[in-house]
Amino acid sequence: MRSQIIFVLLIILAMFPLSSAFSASDYLHDGETNSSVSYSNFTLNGSFYSIVSINGAENFLLRDNQLVANSSDISMALRSYYLSVYYPSSEDINGLLSAIDSYNKSRNDGYDFKLKEEYTCRDEILFSNGKIKISGTPITCKDNATCFKNAQILFSVYGQGLNLGSPQVILQPLKDFSLSSFAMDAFLSNYTQSLQQIGPDNVISTISYMSKTAPSLSEYQSKIESTVFRTPRLNDSSDKAACQLKCWAICPSLSLDHNGLKDIQNRIQNLSTKVAPLTNYVSVSGKISNNTQARLDYVKTKSAASYYADLFGSLNKSGAESMALADNALSHVSNPPLSEKLDQLKLLDVTIPLNIAKKNFSHLDADLADYSDLTKTVSSLSTGVLSEYKNTLKAKENMDTLTLLLDSKEMDAGSIASFEIIRNQTAILDSRFTDGLTVSQLQELSLAYQNISAQETELLSGESNSPASKGIMLMRGLSRRLDVNIAKVASESKLFQPSPALSDAPVITAIFSALLFISLFSVMILFFLRISPALNSTLLKILFACCFVLLLAGIVLLYTVMLKAITNATLSEFLNDFGAIHSTSVFVDSRNTSLANSDLMARCANTLSNSLKSENKSVDLLIIYPDFCIKQNSDGSNSTLTTDQCAENFGVQNSSFFLGYSDVNVQPKFSIIYGDHAQIAGNSQYYQLCPLPSLFGASKS
Repeated sequence: MRSQIIFVLLIILAMFPLSSAFSASDYLHDGETNSSVSYSNFTLNGSFYSIVSINGAENFLLRDNQLVANSSDISMALRSYYLSVYYPSSEDINGLLSAIDSYNKSRNDGYDFKLKEEYTCRDEILFSNGKIKISGTPITCKDNATCFKNAQILFSVYGQGLNLGSPQVILQPLKDFSLSSFAMDAFLSNYTQSLQQIGPDNVISTISYMSKTAPSLSEYQSKIESTVFRTPRLNDSSDKAACQLKCWAICPSLSLDHNGLKDIQNRIQNLSTKVAPLTNYVSVSGKISNNTQARLDYVKTKSAASYYADLFGSLNKSGAESMALADNALSHVSNPPLSEKLDQLKLLDVTIPLNIAKKNFSHLDADLADYSDLTKTVSSLSTGVLSEYKNTLKAKENMDTLTLLLDSKEMDAGSIASFEIIRNQTAILDSRFTDGLTVSQLQELSLAYQNISAQETELLSGESNSPASKGIMLMRGLSRRLDVNIAKVASESKLFQPSPALSDAPVITAIFSALLFISLFSVMILFFLRISPALNSTLLKILFACCFVLLLAGIVLLYTVMLKAITNATLSEFLNDFGAIHSTSVFVDSRNTSLANSDLMARCANTLSNSLKSENKSVDLLIIYPDFCIKQNSDGSNSTLTTDQCAENFGVQNSSFFLGYSDVNVQPKFSIIYGDHAQIAGNSQYYQLCPLPSLFGASKS
């Protein structure tokens, strides 16, 4: 069905020029734009015709400005046109007939003897026309045998009187005269008959025959007039001189109409010249027919090429997208069926435009249909393959998120041991998760990642609900509130300059812990002084020592927890605090890794930046290279800074993410006291997977 539709379209395209006003430019080949076009016009049977020539060569015949494409119509039209122009007129034909008749009459009108001349000599004196019969057979002079018999008769009649030695002497003069006279009769008779029967179908052959034979008439006339049988012409000294001692004077004197014969030959030559172009109409009509068909084929082929090019262009966009999708899928997943279909699609993607350019349309319908089907098949297979890859990647990202949550949790010894087992399992799975896996291998990995995620979720839930975890969280909450207040007092008193690096955090925490210890120790001394009278001195000393040790241990523990709350907050603590932040900066330190890893880190940082921007946060992205720093501002502009300027920029941020490179993934560090800061270091696989957007999007808060 599709092939039939295309065939109809091509026929319409091919016939369109025939049904519209002709324009030679529609049929010019590539490179013929500057060609000269000329028109030879004529009218025939009430229609206006034009022969269109391109660069001097006849290419088209137009009838009323419409292209004539049928070869028979072209031939008939040109034949009629050539006949109308080059066919002899009735005046030409009748004039020639009259000249022939006049010349024939001059052959026997007599010169010295009235009405006795050529025919009298031939028929009545030389007996060459069968007047004498021997044994019933007419004697003629038509060939060697008959002429010899004729010569014998003449010898018997005239031999003795002319003193001729034998008939042989008579034979050649007889042949020269009689055969020339009969030939003259035959040609002039044929001319007359042919001219009387002349028509469009035989005009060329008739005039051609006359033109070829007319020169012979002069030779025949000369032989007739110079025959030895003649009597010299009276009053013609030259003829007398020519005849002296040669002529036998048995025939009348002979003088044919030389001017009449010349008139016949001239008229024939003029007719030959006039009708000569008639012989060209066949070749011209053939040339026009061939050129017309060639140019129609060219237009049809060009239209077909344009049609197929447009059709392929509409398919090629989806085909290119499908091939790109398949290349992406196969860069991650091994799938032989998809590879095979992709190879077929890529082959057609090359051969189809090549065949269009070569005007080879024989298999294009089938190829385009295959191209369309393969595009859909490859797209469907690629989507399925990528879906499996993304499912596995998502399962890994979910597992990595839970791992990061557990990394930032305070856990008891049992939970830590379980977590280490999970880490080992994760490392094994991560080593297996490489490009080139099959779909079944990806599904197996995805299930394994989901199982580990379930274990991590159970461990995270159990750890959060345990009394020890609740106690630790209570202590961390108290420490965080203390740290916030201490940081606020330190900042307002300008004793310390807040720093994302938290280099001053141990000093501040130590000062606060020391002051708290002194205060509580003073209270304890006052308490023991008050109760000392009631207690034994030994017991008092023991009790004082125990309280002192407990107080000191508590202060040390408080210092440790407070410092940890400042420098190593949990992910949930960071996200809880980060949710209220409206602007942040993402720093990428690519100074200690390769360019390829630097690109991975930058792409991951950009993805994180876009994720945060989608949550209506203002984000500056700074990428630190060995010799310079590129800052992508939140308004979309870029600026180049020195590495020192980037470091200074990092030092004054209230919220930041600092991404570094490490061959081994490092547990992230979070701080929320002097600002919300996250320090992350991972390897190339970590940044390629890039779980950061799923961890730090505002929706996670």
